[in-house]
Amino acid sequence: MAVPLRVLSIDGGGIRGIIPAKVLADLELRAGRPVAKLFDLVVGTSTGGILALGLTAPGEGDSPRWAAADLADLYVREGPRIFHRSVYDRIRSVDGGVFAANPAMCALAEVLRVREPHDVMLVSLGTGQQTRPLPWKKVRNWGALEWARPIIDILLDGQSDTVDFQARQVLEGSYWRIQTELRRASDHLDNASEENLRALQEEGDALVASEADTLAMLAEALKA
Repeated sequence: MAVPLRVLSIDGGGIRGIIPAKVLADLELRAGRPVAKLFDLVVGTSTGGILALGLTAPGEGDSPRWAAADLADLYVREGPRIFHRSVYDRIRSVDGGVFAANPAMCALAEVLRVREPHDVMLVSLGTGQQTRPLPWKKVRNWGALEWARPIIDILLDGQSDTVDFQARQVLEGSYWRIQTELRRASDHLDNASEENLRALQEEGDALVASEADTLAMLAEALKA
C-alpha cells in the first residue's frame, strides 16, 4: 500500500496563530520530528502562511530553521509589534483570508490532481472560533460602519465550517480537524495585549490537552 500524501493546512487568524503553533509544538514533541519532515505539503492563510513558511524554511544541515515552539514564542514576543492594529489595518485588505480563511480545500484541490482521495491524509488546524454574542439590543440600530468588522468574522467562520464539511465528505477517515471555541481569549485578529496573549496561550494548551489522543495517533501515523 502506497504511503499517503500528508498535508497540513493552517487557518488564518492574526495573533490567534499562537493556537496552532502550540498544537504543532506538541505534535513535533510527540513525533520527535519537525513539521517539515512529517508532512509533504504545508499550506496556510495569513497567519497560517507565516507558520507554514517558518516551519519549512531551511536551516542548518537537513533541519528547518524554526521549530513550532520557537514560532509560538515569536508570536508572544513580537505579536504586539506585528499585529498592532494600525499595521494590521493596512495589510488586511489584501489578506488571503478574504476568500480562504481555511485553506484546506485549496490544498486538497491541488493534491487531488496527482492522488486519489484514499491516498491523501489531511490535518487541518484552526485558530479558534468566535463565541462572542451579538445581542439584539446592541445591534438593532447598527449601520454598515458598525457591522463592518463583525460581519467579516461571521463570514470567515462560516466559510471555514463549510470547508470542514467538504473536506470531511471527500476524505472521510483520513481527515482531521483540530479547532477550539474561544472561551478565554478575544477573537479579534489584532488583539496582542498582554492579557490576550496569555489567554491565547491558555487556549492553545487547553486544546492540546483535549486533543491529546488525536495528537498521539497523528504523531504515530505521520512517522510511518
